[in-house]
Amino acid sequence: MKDSFATAVTEELQRAGRGKDAKFLGNISRLMSKPRKNLASVNLAKLDRITKKGEVVVVPGKLLGTGLLAHKLEIYSFGASKAAVEGVEKAGGSISSILELVKKHPKGTGVRIIK
Repeated sequence: MKDSFATAVTEELQRAGRGKDAKFLGNISRLMSKPRKNLASVNLAKLDRITKKGEVVVVPGKLLGTGLLAHKLEIYSFGASKAAVEGVEKAGGSISSILELVKKHPKGTGVRIIK
């Protein structure tokens, strides 16, 4: 069973994702509508391997702190461990809630979904 915060986030993404210009947010909403145990868990080491400096990425699940991040990223995720937040900030990047993504990148242009 999903908690009320996860449900609220998913509903907000669905609302924002309505319309032809915001299908990106609808896709994230569908990925997050799974049970919590099935949400994506992504480590910093994976982000370091598959991303480039300055990219904007979305993790429709939890960001974990295993590994090192060697370059600056702008990350939006549903949740993050304390070690992950420290690792991202140490690399000069930023981490924010997926709801912030709706405000800053509503069309998803230049944003990668990492799962």
